[in-house]
Amino acid sequence: MTEEKYTATYQFGKTTVHVVSPSFKSKDEIEKVNRNIHAAAWKIIREVPAEEKIPKNQNIGMVSLTIHSIL
Repeated sequence: MTEEKYTATYQFGKTTVHVVSPSFKSKDEIEKVNRNIHAAAWKIIREVPAEEKIPKNQNIGMVSLTIHSIL
């Protein structure tokens, strides 16, 4: 059995959290993941009923999500 290697380990009360770094991915693999995320997000957006959608010109304070740390 191989030994697990953790990037970091944290203790929160009685809970231990081990953080494992993902393996290296090539640019092509990252692009594929990004395309899949993009497609899934648009599928979800299209399923929201029109009356629940936010008007285009309404300022809602959008937050940018960076996912590169999980790739």
